[in-house]
Amino acid sequence: MHNLQTIILAAGFGKRTKGILGNIPKTLIKTSDGKTILDHLVEDLIFNCKQPQIFLITNSLFYKTIKNHLHLHFSNKNIFVLDDLIKNIMQRRGALGDLLFSVEKLKYKGDLLVLPSDTAYWNSFSIKDLLDFSKKNENHFITVVRDVNDRNIIRNRFGCPALNAKNEIIEFVEKPSYPASSLVATPFYIYRKKHIKLLKTYAQKEGRLDSPGNFIPYLIENKETVKAFIVNNKIIDAGVPEDITRVKKY
Repeated sequence: MHNLQTIILAAGFGKRTKGILGNIPKTLIKTSDGKTILDHLVEDLIFNCKQPQIFLITNSLFYKTIKNHLHLHFSNKNIFVLDDLIKNIMQRRGALGDLLFSVEKLKYKGDLLVLPSDTAYWNSFSIKDLLDFSKKNENHFITVVRDVNDRNIIRNRFGCPALNAKNEIIEFVEKPSYPASSLVATPFYIYRKKHIKLLKTYAQKEGRLDSPGNFIPYLIENKETVKAFIVNNKIIDAGVPEDITRVKKY
């Protein structure tokens, strides 16, 4: 069993998927077994982490909906919902901005498990798999990498890493127009204490905060080792309407 504080990033407004979901956040999409993405994520954390303390950050639009869902299904667990106080998409801080907001709000100074809220992943790996990998690679920044076998899938949508023989990310481009490979970095992360400090510096230098992968090149530039946890391609990011249909069948 592992003991690591977790932050789930769920403050997106679903601009690309509003037509199919309405005012339901993507994290509450139901999969083939009737459970939501969020249900699967929380159950995985509870099963694999020792007395987990889970924080989910969302926006003011979805705050009550998500909080009510968690209260209904996980009322006896240490799960807390943070409202980032943002009411419309034009004011969004971005994923990295929300992570920094959470860290400041919680005054937390240790290592963090940072997770997406809109990704069906459990047929590919478990949180335990990721945390076991983390223990073998202490002190390093970690993200999940998979091969989607088609560069066109990545174009203008996903982060594309280049790896060395040690599965360390040595180059990274967020949402490239012309991907250099068919590898995708999926936004599951282990942040060490020192990486949170670097993230604050990155933000102060007016780094882009919209996509979480934007931070990886800055880590590489600062000589930090970024390890890739390699998994299979049974992962679906509910970022566009056609993928929401696939998630519902997952």
